[in-house]
Amino acid sequence: MGNVQLLVNHTPLMTLIVKPKPLHTATIPGLLGAFQSEWDGLMLTNFSLEQQLHTARQELSHALYQHDAACRVISRLKKERDEARQLLSEAERQLPAAPEVAPANATLSNGKRADGAEQGPDAKKMRLGISTEVITELTDCNASLSQQRKKRQTVRIWGSSEDGNYACIHTLKDHSAEVRAVTVHATNKYFVSASLDSTWCFYDMTSGLCLAQVADDSEKVDYTAAAFHPDGLILGTGTAQSIVKIWDVKSQANVAKFGGHTGEITSVSFSENGYFLATSALDGVRLWDLRKLKNFRTFEFPDANSVEFDHSGSYLGIAASDIRRVDRTNDNTYAFQRFRVFQTASVKAEWNPVKTLPDLSGTGKATCVKFGPDAKYVAVGSMDRNLRICGLPSDDSTEDSAQDS
Repeated sequence: MGNVQLLVNHTPLMTLIVKPKPLHTATIPGLLGAFQSEWDGLMLTNFSLEQQLHTARQELSHALYQHDAACRVISRLKKERDEARQLLSEAERQLPAAPEVAPANATLSNGKRADGAEQGPDAKKMRLGISTEVITELTDCNASLSQQRKKRQTVRIWGSSEDGNYACIHTLKDHSAEVRAVTVHATNKYFVSASLDSTWCFYDMTSGLCLAQVADDSEKVDYTAAAFHPDGLILGTGTAQSIVKIWDVKSQANVAKFGGHTGEITSVSFSENGYFLATSALDGVRLWDLRKLKNFRTFEFPDANSVEFDHSGSYLGIAASDIRRVDRTNDNTYAFQRFRVFQTASVKAEWNPVKTLPDLSGTGKATCVKFGPDAKYVAVGSMDRNLRICGLPSDDSTEDSAQDS
């Protein structure tokens, strides 16, 4: 018999077992339930991701606001530092150190003193130097002049007392630069201050609180003039950059902008009917129609410092080298004598000068003009620090003058 050989394979047999599908997936309702579970899980994941994204956005916005505030603080501190350095350098130039007084005779190395004649004709003459009395006088003069030139960055509210005197009841320090204009709201409860720090502030007059400080983020301008519209919901501001801006007081939004002036805007005034706006600058006076937002009249008065409508809206006062009263009517003879007559305004009507008041101050510069009740008189301020009241002496003379004309 032949030999029988047995071959034994020690490699284990690997059987692939596939897990069968659940029984409930073999039916359509089971499949729909599985799909619903998967969809719910996907939606929960999506909602969680959206929450994380919202949180990240809030943190990023907060970080950006903090960065912007830090940049503003750094910029302000740098500006204050530069101003302090400039003031220090000016003070050092104005107060030079006193030189040492040279002795009358120099001492030689051998202990003897040389005579002035022996020093030769080219020798420097002896100087006494600046004494302590002179330095004190210079310091006092500098302090006085600096106080006069100091720009006021505060707004003060004064109230009357029972004895008839006025006292400061609030000092407002919200501005960081010179305050150039203040205008009171028609309610006499609020007012606005405009400053060269590129902001205007809305205040509660009773409490002295700043309710809003508004800055135009689109451009940096320095405010030099401000006035409320008669209805109290519109504010007009003038800038050192020759731009006139109209603001909505409720939303603090810039709703209109006028250009065309040359030089700093010195004054703005609204007419009582609310249709017209007068602005003054170094190149003269411009009249604007607020309904069409366009300039319809220009008066070329150099160095116009102030414009003012009277309460009726019939007259416009312009303060420059002289004072002019302008009447919006063709029948200017009657209006010239009767300042209490109300004239209806029209864009097409001629604005004729009815009175020119000469400069009585001798300075050649009138700084402001205001009308009295019913335009019976005009109050004029000038550079000589005097206030002049110009008008007719009595109502009887006014009636006689009107009849003679």
